[in-house]
Amino acid sequence: ISLKNGGSIYWANSTNLNIEDCDFIDTAASFGGGALYLSNVDTVIKESKFNHTQAPWGPGGAIYADANVAIINSTFERYEAQNDNATALYFNSGLSIVDESTFKGINPIFVGKDANSTLIKNNVTESDKGMYSVWNDGNLWLNNNTFDNYIYNNGTIWTIMKLPRLALMI
Repeated sequence: ISLKNGGSIYWANSTNLNIEDCDFIDTAASFGGGALYLSNVDTVIKESKFNHTQAPWGPGGAIYADANVAIINSTFERYEAQNDNATALYFNSGLSIVDESTFKGINPIFVGKDANSTLIKNNVTESDKGMYSVWNDGNLWLNNNTFDNYIYNNGTIWTIMKLPRLALMI
């Protein structure tokens, strides 16, 4: 367990971070980002697994991001965060895309008021035991996702008919 942030990786004020085909299992940080804490960095995460990640006194049981982040074809299971809030992903600020990923657990995704997040072809299950599938306080773009619980919205939600090619990603 990390005594502060980022149970496996704390990456801040740097250039690009690329993570591909990695398993984050049984990781914990006391505060934000049970596996990853990302601040002021462009990050791409592909084909990775997050299983049993925890942030018992903060948000982002798997990932806390004040950064631009693309998460592609990744799996999140058994994640926990303070008060069961933002248990898998906490996007505090920046641009984020989550594409073709799977979440199994309660209250998995939180989009903060300074964040812009795009969710494409994701599958959220077992969140019906919690309060929401997605909590949005910022700007949220949606395309072809499956959620088994509510999207709580205190921001703006957009639906995408034709996907733009975003400069941040891939």
